[in-house]
Amino acid sequence: MLAIAWSLVTNPRMMFLDEPCEGLAPYIVRCIESIIENINAE
Repeated sequence: MLAIAWSLVTNPRMMFLDEPCEGLAPYIVRCIESIIENINAE
């Protein structure tokens, strides 16, 4: 999660994510999915 946050600080035009939810609790996975969808919509 820290890597995703750190990447977003630079306001990238495109991000490639490789298993961003590996080893996380299901609730956190759903939160991350929602955040990624919101970022993609912007």
